[in-house]
Amino acid sequence: MEKRKKKEQVRGGVRKERYYFCREPNKARYPRITVALIEMENGVVCKGLALCSLSEPEFRWDRAFNMSRGRAIEAAYHGKNVEPIGREEAYRVMAACEQDFNYKGYYNAPLHGFEKAMMEKSEPVVVFR
Repeated sequence: MEKRKKKEQVRGGVRKERYYFCREPNKARYPRITVALIEMENGVVCKGLALCSLSEPEFRWDRAFNMSRGRAIEAAYHGKNVEPIGREEAYRVMAACEQDFNYKGYYNAPLHGFEKAMMEKSEPVVVFR
């Protein structure tokens, strides 16, 4: 019961949420990586990833949003990076999208230039890369 209560407090402490999607360059296919950036009330930014397998026939927006957000919340809850990426297929997906991640959830994540710009905007932003 205590663990559930703490997770609810973490969810309640979210100040800002932003999402972006990464596709394979020069292909009109659906996104392969969904990234959630969540800024907590204490100023810490957590990053969560959802990876779509190369063999999956379609992209499910709702699942991608929920998985990426959940992993960012999990990183905030534990106060550290969570779920190291270990599957070979995940590395193939990231290589196809020209991205490089080591974890599915980052605590106090370093932000790239466009990620910083997204977090500075006052209105919600969803970006395709």
